[in-house]
Amino acid sequence: MIASSSVTDVSLVGGKAASLAHVSGTAVFPVPGFFTVTTRAYNAYVTPEVRETVRNIISMSPDASSAQTSVDALFQALPLSDQFK
Repeated sequence: MIASSSVTDVSLVGGKAASLAHVSGTAVFPVPGFFTVTTRAYNAYVTPEVRETVRNIISMSPDASSAQTSVDALFQALPLSDQFK
């Protein structure tokens, strides 16, 4: 767990999560609850080999929908190391 004040730290959680956290703190846009994975945890889990596989899937897929299905299947099949359990 990270402190809620850290969720807007782009280097910690990435740009999309930081932006969501920022917007959720305002009354302008309703943002449903969400969780984030730190950049460090993501980079530990998604190895360079996985990134290359994702690039290959995307480049070889006929459309975005089939690429998404294949990438989803890839991530679901990845083993979860003890450090993430």
